[in-house]
Amino acid sequence: MAVGRSIDAARWRAMFDQAMARIAGRFRRVEPRATTRAFVLGLLSGVERKNCWRLAEQADHARPGPMQRLLRTARWDADALRDDVRTYVHEHLGTDNAVLIVDETGFLKKGAASAGVQRQYTGTAGRIENSQVGVFLAYASSRRRALIDRRLYLPDTSWSRDLERRTRAGVPEHVEFATKPKLAGQMIVAALDAGINTSRVTGDGGHPCGHSRSQGDPDAPLADQAVALLHHEPDRRVLKVRVQLDVRFDGERADAPAPSDQP
Repeated sequence: MAVGRSIDAARWRAMFDQAMARIAGRFRRVEPRATTRAFVLGLLSGVERKNCWRLAEQADHARPGPMQRLLRTARWDADALRDDVRTYVHEHLGTDNAVLIVDETGFLKKGAASAGVQRQYTGTAGRIENSQVGVFLAYASSRRRALIDRRLYLPDTSWSRDLERRTRAGVPEHVEFATKPKLAGQMIVAALDAGINTSRVTGDGGHPCGHSRSQGDPDAPLADQAVALLHHEPDRRVLKVRVQLDVRFDGERADAPAPSDQP
């Protein structure tokens, strides 16, 4: 669901029902369809720790089994559902001045079984921790903003090349190692190919070490490297503009000086 200003509860419920009806066909059986609805409502709730046990309690389920099956063994196409969500967002929030936003985030973990988990830097903790890292793409316009795509970062040596570990974690055979900027570039290209009408991509220009580096450096900001990769895509014309703006927020409106034309 899009994040934005508060709306009437009845209207929110109607919009939620509409969105769930849009993806219902992705689930062949009634149980995963109903569980998905309860699961998403739980994710949107104020529950602090959003694991299957807590979400099951939020949904008044006697046990977390149905939600665990939804994530582990139920047959449904996550990428097809992603396509539905992306189309839905564009239909409701699409404008000519929309922007795509790329960013990564980490999920702190305690074990070693979750796909992609290892000790690595994550901005969530601000340091190296045992975590999973995902790269995300958001669509933002004057109407609202919403996430439209995601990619899990699968480290090369500890995961991508370890067939036994991949199999245990359920990593699909076709998934290969890709850097975070490449994952971001894949999502941007997929969004453009799907008809998302935007000519601007942005992202956090910061760096864990407190500075940004050259475009060719593997430690350069994620958005910089993702845009650099688009230069090699056929039929893509890219103009990279680096700007630093002091933004003044006045309520819900942000006023900023015009971008510099200096790279």
